[in-house]
Amino acid sequence: MTNLDREPLAELDKEALIEIILMLRQEMAAMRQEIRELRDPLAKHSGNSGKPPSSDGLKQPRSQRAKGQRRSGGQPGHPGHTLKRVDQPDRVERHELSVCPHCATDLAGLEPSRVEKRQVFDIPPVRWTVTEHQAQVKQCPSCGQEVKGCFPPDVTQPVQYGPRFKAQAVYLNSYQLLPLARTCQVLEDFYGHAPSQAMVWAAQTEVVEQVQPVVEHIKQQIIQADMAHFDERGARVEGHLNWLHVASAARLTYYASFIAVACTTVRL
Repeated sequence: MTNLDREPLAELDKEALIEIILMLRQEMAAMRQEIRELRDPLAKHSGNSGKPPSSDGLKQPRSQRAKGQRRSGGQPGHPGHTLKRVDQPDRVERHELSVCPHCATDLAGLEPSRVEKRQVFDIPPVRWTVTEHQAQVKQCPSCGQEVKGCFPPDVTQPVQYGPRFKAQAVYLNSYQLLPLARTCQVLEDFYGHAPSQAMVWAAQTEVVEQVQPVVEHIKQQIIQADMAHFDERGARVEGHLNWLHVASAARLTYYASFIAVACTTVRL
């Protein structure tokens, strides 16, 4: 740089100019590397690196609708899905008018000229329905043996929950993805009685056994399909690495869970 500072470039020889150019190229390469190192952390987010989504900050979602198109919400001509009046309500409450609110005239004996109707859709109060099954026990006069009537196949315990209650527990836990504790809490809030988490888990096991033939049929249909999609996702459950594998065709989806133990994959 001494020659560059003191002498005009036109007076430098070829070797001096080459030396200056090479020096400038080295400086530019160093500057590009420094800029890259400064930009890379700013460009990383949860979508292109291992950073958690919370590190992205709060971002306002942008509408994918182009300007000038229809606004969000119901469009003109859309039929809608509002409540519709029923012809035969389950219960009717009549609100009598016995005194005129303006002049206090007695209206008890006067027939109404018309009736204005409003309907309210609501859920009736929910309470337990307890069914007691009684099996008769008799002693046969012919052979002297004591015989007993048969209980229904699903009535196996002296006290137990019914199939509808267990089905609702499975629905909340499996389909709505509520944890076991919250499933029990919701059922207690609804019905005033909290089942144990073991009951919910046992109900899940019953459902798994019942749907197994259907699941196996889905699996075979996907195997025979012309084209299928496969994917997997890992998650830790009780300290163990679990893998959820999914195989799907046009109209069918098959899920399988695996747990990896000591480099061995074991199907659950």
